[in-house]
Amino acid sequence: MKQGLRTLLSLLAFLTAIITLAGISGSRSIPELSIDNALMPADSGEPDTLVYPIKGTGGLYGNNPSNYTEEVEYDESTGQYIVTQKVGSLVAKPPMFITPEEYKAYVAQKQASDYWATKTQSAEAAKAY
Repeated sequence: MKQGLRTLLSLLAFLTAIITLAGISGSRSIPELSIDNALMPADSGEPDTLVYPIKGTGGLYGNNPSNYTEEVEYDESTGQYIVTQKVGSLVAKPPMFITPEEYKAYVAQKQASDYWATKTQSAEAAKAY
């Protein structure tokens, strides 16, 4: 019993020393934030401008690069389609091995996506296409 009490008191003394050394006390209060000491200035209402504006589109902006291709092969021995996506002559992703039913669904989804992409693009983007 005395050993357990002695251990508990030692632990309490140790924690008190750590808290004191860390400078944590209950008397500190958290400073309130106000507009005067904000880290960022208030919004001026003017449109934001970039130092180096982003021009055009590319792979980073959601479009594939101009040298992007998809090669599709049918493997008769397995009965599967092999879809290989390339950028130039480099393979961009691991090839997809899909069944004929999955390939039909893949082509239908791709055609629908392309259709809606052309319908929703602006006139300026259509001219640049």
